[in-house]
Amino acid sequence: MQVGDAADRRGGFGEQLCRDRAAAGLTQEELAERSGLSVRAISDMECGRTSRPRHSTLRQITQALKPAAPEHAVAPAHDAVAGALPWQPLAQLPADLADFTGRSDQVGQLTSLLAAAGDGEPPAAVAVSAVAGAGGIGKAALAVHIAHRTAAQFPDGQIYLNLRGSSSQPVAPGDALARFLRDLGADPAAGLGDDVERAARYRSQLARRRLLIVLDDARDAAQVRLLLPAGS
Repeated sequence: MQVGDAADRRGGFGEQLCRDRAAAGLTQEELAERSGLSVRAISDMECGRTSRPRHSTLRQITQALKPAAPEHAVAPAHDAVAGALPWQPLAQLPADLADFTGRSDQVGQLTSLLAAAGDGEPPAAVAVSAVAGAGGIGKAALAVHIAHRTAAQFPDGQIYLNLRGSSSQPVAPGDALARFLRDLGADPAAGLGDDVERAARYRSQLARRRLLIVLDDARDAAQVRLLLPAGS
């Protein structure tokens, strides 16, 4: 699969993707399922409506078109990020409500925002959605429901943390960063440093991955500011 090279040739990417998909014996729907992209995104690329997809999209397509690895294959000893341990996609979301009903407008809006963040040209900044309201109205249930609905858009997984902002002992940003770095595979022997250093390492880890981050019960902007990615 040479989509990276094809993307550099004007007008050739869509045709190359279509040929490689056909050679792999996949339909657009099957490629979308394997890559975690939407069928619309695959179609737009093949038709030329999206001529310069983001690098993360190219990586997902390339991985999806590779033959399945043998069951006895051994994982690499270290991740490509310096000081990182072998990477496994995260799946930290709480269970969704089986009978979730209502909130159709909010569900549609948030689903569209997150889906758009994974399609076509990269946005100028990271997509951040905040769900606000009084306690007990179902904000966390809505956020978790949306996260499950859009999980396929984020093939590197989903991070979840209850920040306990409404309690007497909210989670400090530095403690949250330390946990996230461990979850993302940072080598504990490397040392985590102060909050600024932790935040820098955290952003470096996120830059190579496509993750959905759900921060529940945030007290204020200061509690989440260091937990946001730097790129789109």
